[in-house]
Amino acid sequence: MVHFKEWLLRCLGNKSRVEKSFTTDDVETTYEELNNTGRYIATISWTPFDIQLTNWTGYGIIYAIIDFTSDNDAKTHCQELDKNATNITITNSSYGMMNDSYLVLYITSLPYPVHMFYDFPILCEVPTPCVGELVQTTQSTVHATHSTDSDKKGTAIIAAVLSTIVAIVLIGLIVFYCRRRPLPPTLDLEFEYDAFIIFSSEDSQWVINTLIPTLEENHGMKCCVHYRDFTPGVTFRKNMVDSVYKCKKTIAVVSTHFFNSKYCGSELDYALHRLMEKRDDSLVVIKIDDVDRRKLPKELQKRSYIDYAKSVEKESWEKKLVDCLSYK
Repeated sequence: MVHFKEWLLRCLGNKSRVEKSFTTDDVETTYEELNNTGRYIATISWTPFDIQLTNWTGYGIIYAIIDFTSDNDAKTHCQELDKNATNITITNSSYGMMNDSYLVLYITSLPYPVHMFYDFPILCEVPTPCVGELVQTTQSTVHATHSTDSDKKGTAIIAAVLSTIVAIVLIGLIVFYCRRRPLPPTLDLEFEYDAFIIFSSEDSQWVINTLIPTLEENHGMKCCVHYRDFTPGVTFRKNMVDSVYKCKKTIAVVSTHFFNSKYCGSELDYALHRLMEKRDDSLVVIKIDDVDRRKLPKELQKRSYIDYAKSVEKESWEKKLVDCLSYK
């Protein structure tokens, strides 16, 4: 959840504000993909204000990146720019923003307008370019926002209204996403492998000695594993993405080691993205030790999984897994 009241007070609570403002439709958002990874950085650009018409000191930028495939809270950011600035680059981390995540953005001049937070933010789906409004303040009496009880009450009301607006927007997005018509089942002929196996190197002995022989020798399935099937000369990240989409299913071998792995999190990210995008029930989770299931992304915590760690399931796990992989 985006904690709007908290960052509102932190970003603009001690800034000056004015009563009047107007907007200009000149904010443009574009994206650049990072080395064909499916992750992006955003460039936000705008036309500078006419200094002759306004009484202002610079720009206030407030934004949040919302990723529905992650169980982490969306972090909000605020930044002040000089009045000569015309653009800003935004990224979630050194790895960029995930495809189909959302960028929620406010850009305003400083002092900021009182009614700014009754307006809808700029909302962009990554990596679709979009445009929006930049809020410009007109010359007016400047009010301090940190000195009176009425101002504090006004800030609280603004924060509550903003939270309600964004909650409605997010609920609408989630409902739209959930009601999308599922795609028809994909033919097996379109896949090179039956299963792509995600696992920590610390669990390789169980995967090599138990899981792979069970599937390939006992049931004639073809598995994709990174140490033997990744394409030489292709980046590891691209191999991960390609493997998720060229396999009928993805098996996540979840353990304590899994969540300490450098790459397992990214592989699970891509598999979860496909699951939510195609709604094809393509992700199978098998838990091999007593790791807390709450470490899984929230989207997976309520899904059924195979618990190999429980002795009562060790006799039936093979049938359950084969049934999951065979289901279209």
